[in-house]
Amino acid sequence: LMPKFTTQKIGKKVAIVGLGLMGGSFAKALRRYNLCETLIGYDHNETHKKEAISLNLVDKIGSQDELKDVDL
Repeated sequence: LMPKFTTQKIGKKVAIVGLGLMGGSFAKALRRYNLCETLIGYDHNETHKKEAISLNLVDKIGSQDELKDVDL
């Protein structure tokens, strides 16, 4: 069991570049603790992108241009 603690959102729109093991784990934690409203993923690997969407780790896969408009 994870400890319970109060969390504050780290940003409205957060992007994760790299959706492999580390990026996917980070996305999972952001989701679990509801630390952002929108989670955008970016990766060059098509398999990682598809898996991140199917596992609901990110809300969408973004382009490089979309990464310019995120809070974190």
